[in-house]
Amino acid sequence: AASPTRTMIEQVQTWLVLRSRGRQLLAAQQQAMDQAALLSARHNDLEKQLQAAPSARDAPTSEDTTAKIANLVFLADRIDVLQARYSTLEPKDLRGLVEERLFALVEHWFAPAFVDAARVVLERDHVARLLKARNNEECIRIHSTTPRLLTPADVKGLANLFAQTVDAKSAYTARHSHGVAALAVHLAQALGLPTAEIESLEVAALLHDLGKLQVPDEVLDKPGPLDDDEWTMMRRHAQGSWQILSRIGGFARIAEIAGMHHELIDGGGYPMGLKGDAIPLEARIITVADIFQALAQRRPYRRALEPKLILSILKDHASRGKVDGSVVRVIEADLGLAWRLCRVVERDEPHMTPGALSWSLSG
Repeated sequence: AASPTRTMIEQVQTWLVLRSRGRQLLAAQQQAMDQAALLSARHNDLEKQLQAAPSARDAPTSEDTTAKIANLVFLADRIDVLQARYSTLEPKDLRGLVEERLFALVEHWFAPAFVDAARVVLERDHVARLLKARNNEECIRIHSTTPRLLTPADVKGLANLFAQTVDAKSAYTARHSHGVAALAVHLAQALGLPTAEIESLEVAALLHDLGKLQVPDEVLDKPGPLDDDEWTMMRRHAQGSWQILSRIGGFARIAEIAGMHHELIDGGGYPMGLKGDAIPLEARIITVADIFQALAQRRPYRRALEPKLILSILKDHASRGKVDGSVVRVIEADLGLAWRLCRVVERDEPHMTPGALSWSLSG
């Protein structure tokens, strides 16, 4: 086979060291940003597509940029997963394991040019050390380019990309974040928030569940009640969202709002148990929008609720001082609009009616 080009080697190295925990989405080339829908696809779907192809040699080396990027991401992902499973291996042993477990599948899964480039990359001991590091901040510094000031359109585009990624994690949360954001913007406009605050609120609403990337799929999709350990894992997602977003320059307020979307006015929420005015209005708005959208959408443990039942639940919690009554009243003023903004239509799905559900804010 022809020797891998320098560009190919650099691409593989970049994807390998930045793949963990979704960070390739931040460091990808501009062409990868044009394939946002591809990057938000689940890995098992991608694997099925690749295995179904007569030969991965043809598709990834064609002029189809999407296929090339997909195969590169897939290779980097598989190397990272294998390394994580055998994290105590020395670089030389890691290279041998990758060769045996992954590169032997070159004819069926990976483009030969990418495999050749990966071999060159893995010969670099500093790359193997970076792959083993629990904290990949050094990777980010090494591969960072000159900072670029993002426009509001850039920020919203990235937020939409990450929202798609988060919502794709579970079949039961398709477009949940977009529904929450649409309803939250409507509520904020009705309550007279300034345009700049509404723009920040929209980004926070799109990213409020970013921390769920850390929650195992079997917990998110569990058809029955969660046990204590599972609840603990689930409730960490709000703090996780704050931790991820607070590392982005200029996102302090967005991180704060997103991280508070499970706080309740009476202090019974999480992760910090804030009360009253300690919870900003933007966070209260997202809390109500999140509850409304979640109840309007099917979950593994229940059917979708009808709008009037959702409103009655929100009014009950407002009367008990858990959520902001002024926000709930905006929904009550035009329940149909709220429903249309956040509703994700699911074919042949019956709605639950009053008396069919006992629901709380504990999750």
